[in-house]
Amino acid sequence: MTASVKTIWTALLFLMGAGGSAIAGQSVVTAETPAVRLEPHEGKTQFLLGDPIRVDLVFTRQEPGYTVNTSPYTYLPIPDQVDVRPAEGWSRSRMAVAEGMIDTPVPAGREPVRVPVLLNRIITFRQPGRYAVTIKTERLIPPDRMNAAPEDALTTNPTEIEVRSRSEAEESAIVTKLYAELAGAHKEVERPNIANIESLPPERLVQLMNEMVAKAEKAASDRLEMAWELAFLPGNDAMRARVTLIAAYRENGGGDPIEPLMVQGLPSSSDLKLQAQLLDAAWRDPSHVPTELLETALRQGRELLIGPTVAETQISFRVLGDPVARAKMQAEQSAIPKEQQTELQELVGTLSQRDGANRDQTICFLRVRGMAEDGSPQKPARCEAR
Repeated sequence: MTASVKTIWTALLFLMGAGGSAIAGQSVVTAETPAVRLEPHEGKTQFLLGDPIRVDLVFTRQEPGYTVNTSPYTYLPIPDQVDVRPAEGWSRSRMAVAEGMIDTPVPAGREPVRVPVLLNRIITFRQPGRYAVTIKTERLIPPDRMNAAPEDALTTNPTEIEVRSRSEAEESAIVTKLYAELAGAHKEVERPNIANIESLPPERLVQLMNEMVAKAEKAASDRLEMAWELAFLPGNDAMRARVTLIAAYRENGGGDPIEPLMVQGLPSSSDLKLQAQLLDAAWRDPSHVPTELLETALRQGRELLIGPTVAETQISFRVLGDPVARAKMQAEQSAIPKEQQTELQELVGTLSQRDGANRDQTICFLRVRGMAEDGSPQKPARCEAR
């Protein structure tokens, strides 16, 4: 099921749920129940280094009209601020970015609403140990509002997790298995082989369609989970696999790609210098068509050599509504092309080694970013390569 179809169904369920809560008039929430609490996801509190580590935000609200933003933000920065104690043994790899798109609002109040948060996307655990995690979140939205405001932010109770070490041999075996699955061709869901399908009653056709949709969604979900399992492993085998997948990525508009998840895992690498070198080599390799994803990975790989935290880029509605903040953002955006000059010049230097569609797509990539094929600056232009 595509993201747009999911959004439609979510909206319908939201409307149905909002109406149902008024009719039921019942709630498991009491006056003493906190608006949000943090719990282990599926009761799990022990992990190995590199495992996806999830905790659940659990929202409850007695007053009517509140909704919860349950979006997983798979391809966008997470809006939740994660804090960890003690201060040692981990690093903040990315900052929370508030006000992402909200496409899955759920009514709060009838029963607890659980929102899993994948900690690895913001925090990188470097050492084994016991850690206490708290989250500050703006996911609980007051009545008649599209977004929560900073003053609406809620801070959870701490919940404890334990991170243990993993052997290199075990990690290498996991990488081999995951990479074989992820690098292979995306398997299409098998269609039912039914004779005389035209003669089937409508309800049976609907049942078959629902079964196919369920299988497709499970296959996509399983593939994303495998990608998360590879994304945060710290060893060099995992890092090389991530770089290979990023470099091979093609922007074809397909749904649920796994390569952007590999970029999110760049801060997890234990050898950041080697990672930056491999990304540099992939960028200059004339057999690779440059993509925005590879460009992002290259820049983040270089950032990580300077410090542990990668800058995220996402426009905030609050910034757009503030003239001073908007002017500052526009000034910062106008400086970006200057920072890209070296990277783009590196691509220009590879044009003589490219031909056919590869060369056309590389020239197109340059023109969109304001550089001619001879390396001179030009006004950014739309371009469609073969």
